[in-house]
Parts: sequence; C-alpha cells; structure tokens
Amino acid sequence: MNMSQQSGVKGDWPAGHQLYQGKYTVEQKLGCGGFGVTYLVKDKKSQQVVIKTLNQDVQLHPLFEKLRQDFFNEAIRLAKCSHHPHIVQIIELFEEEALPCIVMEYIPGKDLADWVEQNVMTEAEAIYYIRQIAEALDRVHQQGFLHRDVKPQNIIITSDYSQAVLIDFGIAREYKQGVLTTHTTFISEGYSPIEQYYPTEKQSTYTDIYSLAATLYFAVTGESPANAQRRHYNLVEYGTDPLIIPQQINSEISEQVNTAIIQGMAFNSANRPQTIQAWLDLLPEINTLPQTNRNNRVHSRGITQPSLPKKSSLRTLHISRNKQSHKFSWGVCLAIFLLIPSLIYFVVNNNLYKNYISSMFVNENSLVYKNSRYGFSLKYAQNWVLSPKQSQDFTRTVAELVSFGSSNKSFEKIIIEVRDVDSAHSLLEVKQETIKDIQKWVTNSEILENRKAYLGGREAYLLVYQGRERSRSIRRLRVATVKNNREYALIHEAGMSNYALQRQSAQTIIDSFTWLN
Repeated sequence: MNMSQQSGVKGDWPAGHQLYQGKYTVEQKLGCGGFGVTYLVKDKKSQQVVIKTLNQDVQLHPLFEKLRQDFFNEAIRLAKCSHHPHIVQIIELFEEEALPCIVMEYIPGKDLADWVEQNVMTEAEAIYYIRQIAEALDRVHQQGFLHRDVKPQNIIITSDYSQAVLIDFGIAREYKQGVLTTHTTFISEGYSPIEQYYPTEKQSTYTDIYSLAATLYFAVTGESPANAQRRHYNLVEYGTDPLIIPQQINSEISEQVNTAIIQGMAFNSANRPQTIQAWLDLLPEINTLPQTNRNNRVHSRGITQPSLPKKSSLRTLHISRNKQSHKFSWGVCLAIFLLIPSLIYFVVNNNLYKNYISSMFVNENSLVYKNSRYGFSLKYAQNWVLSPKQSQDFTRTVAELVSFGSSNKSFEKIIIEVRDVDSAHSLLEVKQETIKDIQKWVTNSEILENRKAYLGGREAYLLVYQGRERSRSIRRLRVATVKNNREYALIHEAGMSNYALQRQSAQTIIDSFTWLN
C-alpha cells in the first residue's frame, strides 16, 4: 500500500491553507487537469506564484509511489530548460503531505488562444511571437527533450505585449536522435501530429515542429486545423487531405508563410523540416514587435541561470532566480494546467495502458453528438473522430465515429444509421430482415450473438457477426431499436484482434445513447 493510501487521499487545499512550513499561502484553486491540480499562492513577500501537485485520482492510483518519484525526477530535468526568457520558470520543488509540489512563476498576460479569439493576429505579429516560442523549443531540444504539447493555450503573451512564454511541460519527454522510445499518448486535437496518437511511433523534433506550425495556422486564421487522426482517415479512405490551406481562410497570408505552415504540418513526418532552424528559415525575418494600436511598453522578465543538483533527490530543490516584481493579472494561470510527465509508465506496462484507455472513453471530458433531426444524442471520447453524414444510400448513415487502434494502419468505427421501416413490422421482424441482409452481403457470414438488448432505454436487438467483405475479414456488433416507424442502429466494426477491448469501449458509447424528447 502506498503512502497516499495509508494516510488518506489529500483533498483540495482551501484558501488560507499554508504550505511548506508557512512559506506559501493558498489563495485559490486554479483548476484540475487529468492528473495535476494547480493553485495560485502567495509567498512570504506577497508575490504570487503557481504551485502544481498531483490530483486525487493519481493519489488513488496503485502506482502512486512511482508516479510521485517520476514527477520529481522529471521536474528536476526540465528545470534545465527553464532558464530561458521564453520558457516558464521553475522556482522550487518541495514535498507537502507526501505530495510533490512544483513552484512556478505566475506570468501576467493572457494565452494566445484568448488573444486570437478577440482578434486574429496580423501575419507580422504572429511570426514575432512564434519565433520566440521557436527559440524556446530549440533550447528544449538542445537539452534532449520534446515539449509535445505546443498549442495556443500553452503560450502566454505577457501583459506588456513584449514576449511570448512557453508553459506546461507536463508531458515533455527525453528523446535521443534516431532512437525509438515509447511515449504516453496525450493528444491536443488539431495540434498533435499523427505520431503522437500511437505510443510506439517514433517522435523527434519534427513532432514539436508540427505543433508549432499548427499554432501559427491558428494565430493567422483564427481556426484550429483539422486534427491528424481525421487527416489520416480521409487520406486512407478517400485519398484527400481535409486540412484547409491557410490562404483559403485568410487571403492576406503571404505565400511564404502559407508554405511554411503547410510544410511544417506535413502529414508524413519525413516531409517536415527536421529542425527548428530549418523551419524558421522558411519564415520571414521579424524580430521586433510590429507597430500596433496597443500600448507597447517593453521590459525584461530578468532571467538568471539557476543552479541544479547533480543527482535527482526527493529532498527540497531550490532554484535561485532574480525575479522582478510584476503586477499580476488574474486570468492567466487558468492556462497552466500541467499534466504529470510520468504517465509513460502506462504505456510501458501494456495491461495497465489498456485498462487506462478503456476507462477514458466516456467521462467528464467527453464530447457530445446531438442529432436534432432524428432526436437523439450520445457521448464519445476525444480520441474518436466524428464525421456527420447525410447518406442517400439504403443504409441511411447519419454519422460515423472513427478511432484508430494501436497501429496507424487500422481503425475501428461506430456507424449510426436511421432508416424508415414498415409500420406493421415488429422489432423481431426488423431483426430478421437485418439477418437476411447480413447473409446476403457478407461472405461466409456467421452470427456469433443474437439476443435482446436496450438502446436509449427502449427494447432493442443485439447481433454480433463476422465474415468477409470486400476481401477483408470483419467483425461487427449491431444494436438497434424501433421508434416512430424508424430503425435506429449503432454498428461497431473493428479488427479481429483485441476485439474484446474494442467492443468494451464501443459499448460505453452505445450505452450513452439517449433521446432528446
């Protein structure tokens, strides 16, 4: 049993709670991510800083001790990257009630996503800030790390508009050039390249380049690019790339910048620039802040080199830093939800990884698909791609969910069908018609399951069958009910291997099906 389980799970620290023998006083909880929780605190000099620690879910995990140790070790390594003007500063590490805590600077300003939501950046403004973040990433890469979560929400524009600062190193990882390593699958839709969807795919500097180019895409268009999983699906199924060219959204984007974005976001990693400098060479040289209608009052954040221990330790680590006083803004820390870097263990331990993935399919972060025309909705996790359809063929497909498996050459689907049926036909008769269709269209078809089920609280039938279709082996689960002379069906199709795990994830989505009225 781990320390957390022995002493009890630590709840949220309330306002006024003191940490590290009274050195820090909690002002408020900023938010809780998948694995970390962040607080706005004041030190004894009344300066505001941010503290990140492990959330309650991680405290309950049976591998808590390893996660806690990894958290400290990773923070110590990442501190090597933080003494850079465009990287958030790690101030101190300590332990509180058996929980590791990272103290980080609180940066006044707002994140890039908030900026662009108010007003799309000019090309010159965007390049000025993106070049600064590129310098930060170059430093990260020189230290042997990948950031792996570059996106607008993780870039803070300081309140005087002079600097962009890269934050959230929660899933950063060490890498060695030319060496294949296993990484945690953590995805930021629209900003993660295809190799990040699969833990065994090689990742390198080109992984961060894709994310940085996608962030520039957003800055100059105001729209997030198509996510890599959807791009892969369309390229495999239809031979077309759904990524919209930036110039088609904003005609004021120059040909040079348009080309740099597209090359940086090349689907195949081998076709992207392989270093930050190689990608920067594609962009115009803009190293001073363009004149805008903002009040540009430039100052420096005053970074000095911290001293680091030679060996990792669970003892308190102090990182000295010459900080200037800032007048802080309250909204900025909402972006600093740092995830726990040690989740790589989930991937290394395959059984634990599978259990973790299956638990993520429908939770509080799930997306919702609503179809007002046919009066239903369902929930699906963010690792599924939704493709609404208006099929005119006999299947009457209205939507399709796609999720890629452990290999980027295979994927599973949930097809949602709605079709008119004869008012005189019972649910049993509709099922019998379906079985006839299966026997007609699927070669060597075999019904594996045929039983009663429920869909949206209504009695339904469930069929599991397999066979060959268009020279490939298939296995499908079909759950369907009848309402108002229409058959509503959810069909799950997956590969023959690991079908039990895939079916479990699909069943969770099917169980979320509800009627709108």
